[in-house]
Amino acid sequence: MRIRKGDVEQALERIRERIYRKVGIMYGRPVISRVLVDEDSRTLFIFVPDRPDKSALLGPGAWAVAELKKWFDIPNIGVRALTDVVVKRWRIRMTLECVKRARVSQRLKDVLEKHIVPLLERELKHYPLRPNLEVEEEGVPSIVVGLSGGADSTAALILAREAGLNPIAVTVAPAPYIVPRRVEDRARQIAERLGVEHVVLRDVPGFEEVARRAVQGRLHPCGKCRRLITERVLAFAQERGIPLVSFGDLLPTGYHALQRIGEVWVLNLCAALALTKSETVLIARTVYEFRGRGFTYGCPFLRYLHKRYPAYRWASVQRVLRELRAGILEPGQALSYIKSIFS
Repeated sequence: MRIRKGDVEQALERIRERIYRKVGIMYGRPVISRVLVDEDSRTLFIFVPDRPDKSALLGPGAWAVAELKKWFDIPNIGVRALTDVVVKRWRIRMTLECVKRARVSQRLKDVLEKHIVPLLERELKHYPLRPNLEVEEEGVPSIVVGLSGGADSTAALILAREAGLNPIAVTVAPAPYIVPRRVEDRARQIAERLGVEHVVLRDVPGFEEVARRAVQGRLHPCGKCRRLITERVLAFAQERGIPLVSFGDLLPTGYHALQRIGEVWVLNLCAALALTKSETVLIARTVYEFRGRGFTYGCPFLRYLHKRYPAYRWASVQRVLRELRAGILEPGQALSYIKSIFS
């Protein structure tokens, strides 16, 4: 599929006129720097100079982009501001420096040099495209990926597989009201499609106490629950003699992407590549069709607590705003999460 810059500009002009006739709003005309089509994911990438151009291109409620999809008959469109790309590349360079300078065991040093450095360099050189990495797969598992079944952790597992790390996927499911059976089944299907070993851990020391205090209205559970799940995955990695762990976290970018916790190192692959929520969804959809445009915040247990203790909602909103401030979420995505918190 070949789509040129002029084709997008012409289509946008017609769409702007159509929107004006319907709602009486003539929004700004965006400047388009270049366009690129990723045939593998069937995504049209449109690069614009800055965020105001991005807002103008999206149109009211992202209406213009929805019309562009119909115009070119393409399922995915990604709009990228070049100012954001500059920040992304700076963050990846910081992660590269951190990885190369890390004082780690010789085994982990070899893993980082052979698999992680090429992954980071690919993102720097080819973004937004991700050609196949010419790396030899590790003979033994070299990373454990915490797989919740969501888009972010799925993307992390895909990246670990692409990098030749021979990952093991671990789903921590202390109770069905935290990880429902359908989500557990989704995680299993994702691992199967990637040809990755999948382990489900149900025993999480300390979880029942956290749940009890949350039900009593004494504790917003997310921070404590996340810490317990992290500790359980780290303990599993240490038991198996695997030096590296990754989660779907997007926040710890740059120098914070690689951290030592006890005897295990945590390298959050999505954060290391400075990915946004939109990008993790695109990557995750290459193996599993995450349906629906909306975003629902939290597990069933947290949604129950939001209704029982409305004050908990504000702590959840702050967690959403934290990702919005970091540029991980688009405003519309953050709004969908916040609406789900109050629904």
